[in-house]
Amino acid sequence: MPADRFDVLHGSLALMVLRTLDALGPLHGYGIARGSSRLASTSSR
Repeated sequence: MPADRFDVLHGSLALMVLRTLDALGPLHGYGIARGSSRLASTSSR
């Protein structure tokens, strides 16, 4: 995978985590994963 592509994916993951924390407040790792999954599924509809 080219370095540019990796940077985009890494930035996208960081943004998803930050958006989850902004929407749901302080969470532990499992809560972030569940919240990210929920936000991703609602935004894709």
